[in-house]
Amino acid sequence: MPNDYRASSEPGANVPPQRVLVIGGGPTGLVALRNMIERGGFAHVELYERRDDVGGVWYFDEHQEDKADADDAPPRWPSPAYHGLIGNVLPEFLSFSGFPFPAPRSTPEQPFPTLGETHAYLQAFAAPFLRAGAIKLSREVVSVVELEDQKGWSVTYRDWTKSGAQIVEMWDAVVVSVGWYDNPVWPATEGLETLREVGLARHAKSWRGPNGYAGKIEYR
Repeated sequence: MPNDYRASSEPGANVPPQRVLVIGGGPTGLVALRNMIERGGFAHVELYERRDDVGGVWYFDEHQEDKADADDAPPRWPSPAYHGLIGNVLPEFLSFSGFPFPAPRSTPEQPFPTLGETHAYLQAFAAPFLRAGAIKLSREVVSVVELEDQKGWSVTYRDWTKSGAQIVEMWDAVVVSVGWYDNPVWPATEGLETLREVGLARHAKSWRGPNGYAGKIEYR
């Protein structure tokens, strides 16, 4: 059964999109980009990532907590990652098809890949697409609006390699591969907001290790 890319009664309307944009340079976005370039039959596919490297939550920037140096500097988008982070999935189950995960420097007691090993794997996977210009870093997509009559999508992004210049482009299709872990969600627990206001409650996304907690009293 043929795919109906655009539901329309007009002749020639049900044609596959030619220009496809992938938003997000984490694992899902990278795989989507690879598969559409190699198997999709599209004329042009690109990926926009707002940070300065691929990897999504697995990209830990040493300066991600710093404030921007100037008004036209790119915003900081901290990852929930931290030094010493170790995954909980074995390498054979992390591997993308056709691109096996290298054996980590693990032990029988700790067989899982580290933060650095996982990020390096994603960088290696993305490398040929970066060289080919299919991945554009430091591009923050701020708006995606469907055009009238299902004729495509208007995408507005800020190019942080050009001091955040705002640019509008038209794409036939858009794949949204942004992460689930960007905006912290707090439970509606009585008294929690008060603890947050006085700095006694922190979200797991801001966890960077045990420093600063030594000597604290634990209440149960």
